[in-house]
Amino acid sequence: MALHIVRRCKGPPPSAPLSPKRGECVGFSGFSCFVVVCLPVLAPIFQPACQGADGADPSPLAILERASASGDLKARIALANAYFNGSNGAKTDKKKAFELYKSAANAGSSAACFDLALCYDSGQGVRKNPLLAFKYYRKASDAGVLPAMFNLAICYQTGICDKDGKELVPRDPDLAESYFTELVNKGFPLAFKELARVFLARGGEKEADYARKLLKKGAALGDPAAMTLLADTYRYGIGGARDVRKSAVWLQKAANAGNAEAMGKLSYCYERGEGVDKNPELFLQYLQKAAEGGLPSAQYKLGGMYASGDLGLPQDIQKARFWFEKASKKKDARALFALGVMALEGVGEKKDEAKGVRLVRKAAELGEPHAQYNMGIFYSQGRGVKRDFQKAFKWFSRAAAQGDPKAMRELGFCFLKGEGTEENFAKGMVLVKKAAEAGDTQAAAFLRDVLSFH
Repeated sequence: MALHIVRRCKGPPPSAPLSPKRGECVGFSGFSCFVVVCLPVLAPIFQPACQGADGADPSPLAILERASASGDLKARIALANAYFNGSNGAKTDKKKAFELYKSAANAGSSAACFDLALCYDSGQGVRKNPLLAFKYYRKASDAGVLPAMFNLAICYQTGICDKDGKELVPRDPDLAESYFTELVNKGFPLAFKELARVFLARGGEKEADYARKLLKKGAALGDPAAMTLLADTYRYGIGGARDVRKSAVWLQKAANAGNAEAMGKLSYCYERGEGVDKNPELFLQYLQKAAEGGLPSAQYKLGGMYASGDLGLPQDIQKARFWFEKASKKKDARALFALGVMALEGVGEKKDEAKGVRLVRKAAELGEPHAQYNMGIFYSQGRGVKRDFQKAFKWFSRAAAQGDPKAMRELGFCFLKGEGTEENFAKGMVLVKKAAEAGDTQAAAFLRDVLSFH
């Protein structure tokens, strides 16, 4: 399962701009952070060969309980796994699993320290505690547990904050890089991508060339995220010549390995014919797979296609809503805006202005320019909110800064009328002209009227 676990401190992104993901924490025993990563359990499942008094094999759970009670730490971890996953005859009991991991960790098991850290990090079986998670990641890392070292590096790369934003563990990019370097030297697959991102973020031809070499090694070790980022370097010609066909080849490999981001990018390739022949069927197939794999951008796009009935898909408002809601749960601003519009216009539901404004506001706060423009309209007209020209000016300014022509026009009108700001005819006309040049017909019509008047 994918879990967003530690609240990371705000600050400059530690990774290169090629890919939106900043890092992935990895786990075993049935759960992982940020993305699902399959890794072998560091403490093997205990498999004793013994029989009951009557010669019959006792239940696996009973064997594990008995061995754990006798002090066998591998059995105790296997028992914790059973309760965590609801396997080997055990009913799922995350709290009991946590207590078993804790007991094994306190008895000296480094593998259990990592499991315990993941419990504290994800809040499964115990209340979330990022500091204790960090403590046990470091303890397991010091004992040589490579996935723990990777998660520790991510902690230093991003920093850790509490729910109020107070810094608990400061960012230390240099220390994170040293851990990634050590992991690369030890051949840990996921570290190659993260170290490559460090070098990509620095810029420069030598750094980009080294980053591509790192990604090739990570890809060769089977990391689909490295394959996806490697595809990006070929697409944009970073670290070597641009080659969209090679980009598509690596996206296909990553998609075959189950990477949702690669599936989404591959769908784009088939839609546009980039590196592959155009193929509407494969475009839709990979878009669907990416959406089902949890990629918000694919979920939003699929929702939009159902809303309009594109590419032979039947128009289906409920399916559109389903995918918009999926994407909105991952804070996709466009999906939130779409849901807001549906509520405001009564598309597939009863009109609900309060709900619509609430959703549009969420999208605006996440930076969606159309939502920001609409929030400006709401405040200027008093629709669903108390009329407030200063707040309207604020939202128009935010959207205009992102190049939204409609917002430029309305911001220009604010200056011309002195609404929400001081009147400034020259600044207002400049903004209206920019809006017209960007294709806004209302701004162009206004300018024609002004010119004809004079």
